[in-house]
Amino acid sequence: MGKRPRQWSRRSRTSAGKSPNYDCGPQMSNHRAGSRVLLDYASMPDVWKPVKAASAFAADASGAVFDALYRARMLPPASLILAYARLKLRLAWRERILGGRLTSESLFGARFLLRDHAAFSSMVREIFLRQGYAFRSANPRPRILDCGGNIGLATYYFKRAYPEARVTVFEPDPDNFRLLDANLLAAGLGDVERVQAALAGRAGDLVFARTAGDAEGVNSHLASAQASAPSEATLTVRAEILSSRIVGEIDFLKMDIEGAEDEVLREVAAAGKLRNIRALTVEYHHHARRGVDAFGGFLGLLELHGFGYRLSASDGSPEDEGPQDILIHAWRKDP
Repeated sequence: MGKRPRQWSRRSRTSAGKSPNYDCGPQMSNHRAGSRVLLDYASMPDVWKPVKAASAFAADASGAVFDALYRARMLPPASLILAYARLKLRLAWRERILGGRLTSESLFGARFLLRDHAAFSSMVREIFLRQGYAFRSANPRPRILDCGGNIGLATYYFKRAYPEARVTVFEPDPDNFRLLDANLLAAGLGDVERVQAALAGRAGDLVFARTAGDAEGVNSHLASAQASAPSEATLTVRAEILSSRIVGEIDFLKMDIEGAEDEVLREVAAAGKLRNIRALTVEYHHHARRGVDAFGGFLGLLELHGFGYRLSASDGSPEDEGPQDILIHAWRKDP
């Protein structure tokens, strides 16, 4: 008589005799954040569904907290950990168990309208827990440009860190901009300048693409900036050149514009205004177009204009020419 097949199994993601790899950058996949045990939930009976949700929550939350501790070499404020744990618990309960869909969420007293709760939780982890856009400024009213505002979380983060900051945020996707506008006004941040426009190497009307399956609009992009992909829709958006918005010193520039960062920063440099920026964090989309390697030239542009930098990267695609997100933290070396 043969063995009875197992109803569910477990396996370790960490190979025997090998230590887990923690140093994978701020966008490291949670599944690499430790030697956790993963469960094969697909074959589990219905009675195990609460266990499934609880273990998924515990794995994701513990992975994110550990990663934040490791990267920062310090304990994040308890309020950040509790806020993120609460988000993951609500996601597990409302969407994974009850089958509902959350369209709004509170964070540190502010209410956010959103399009996808899982993506919202991910952005909270990257921005607040991992401090991906942290910077120091002696100016109590720093001038900040938020390029690629999505639904307003990064702008909200900047205004919590520097309440008197003068912030301009750009977001071209009309659905995202509608939520961004509502979220910032509801949070009492009506002093933030909100611009519904893309940033590009030239001003004018450009084609904008929404990638299929991108519920939160985080991968919406200018059609010219990334390789062709199945899209839900394309539309025409207004584009500006960033140099027209740089007047005087910019204390911090945040840029996450889905592949257009190279042409935008080169336009700023050509206009003679790159040196107006004291510090910047750019999410560089390496291999946004398959086979195009331009990362060295982008770093060379920063070096040419007297910037130092440090890098952190996601695991990216296992393919040689697959996409990879690289976070560049740069600063002007001299005053």
